[in-house]
Amino acid sequence: SVLDLANGQLAIGGTPTVLGELYIADPNLPTRVSAVVTFPQGAAPPPDKVKIGADLTNALAGLNSLNEQNAGGGTVVLSYDALLQLVTGGAQPFKLRLAVTLQSGVTQILEKAGDQYDLTAFERLEFAGVDLQEEPADG
Repeated sequence: SVLDLANGQLAIGGTPTVLGELYIADPNLPTRVSAVVTFPQGAAPPPDKVKIGADLTNALAGLNSLNEQNAGGGTVVLSYDALLQLVTGGAQPFKLRLAVTLQSGVTQILEKAGDQYDLTAFERLEFAGVDLQEEPADG
């Protein structure tokens, strides 16, 4: 790894290097994660907004802890599939859409199986809230 944690530097001096995509995260400026849960009109029971918010907050806290302990040693992933399972329990007819927004304003949407967001070293996620949207009944 070219990451020199002790000195806070990239050890690439004297070597021609192409960085490609470079992401630098400041843990004091968290990446915000917001959620929209869509559910069928008249769904019984409707989604529990408070529980979903608490579950996502706890899941993001776990990823933050893992990423902090990892210290750049590998990739920590925010997985749409895992969060969908957490929010819906695998049995509810709910749809989940996540927006991962960097401090720069760049946003990545996670809304289908296999979507994921790779955290950079020391990046911290913050839960920004959940909105519920009722889907109109098919006519």
